Amino acid sequence: MSKQHNRVDLTLAIYQMIRRHGKSNPVMSTAIEQTFGVTGPTIRSVVRSLRRSGEPIVSFDKGYYFDNSHEGVRRISSNLRGRALSMLRTASDLEKKYGIEQETVFEGVPC
Repeated sequence: MSKQHNRVDLTLAIYQMIRRHGKSNPVMSTAIEQTFGVTGPTIRSVVRSLRRSGEPIVSFDKGYYFDNSHEGVRRISSNLRGRALSMLRTASDLEKKYGIEQETVFEGVPC
């Protein structure tokens, strides 16, 4: 079995596990790690891939769950945008401190 095939199988298995959980019963990362013998970074990578394909997976300190309600999708989007903005601010602060010309994310808008 190829490495790519294993990744597809793992992604599907993790998706199915998270899909069975809602807001009132999220699945902890440690449960996913133990079930599939993977690490936290692998789970986050799989979740990122699933989100990019349109799967509304919520993550917070209590675990992961599936929420395709408008409120759930807004919660996911808001969390991702906040994290992205925080990273952009950090990059900008580093560039300013070391006198590096700031890159732009959007035309004319420094990050």
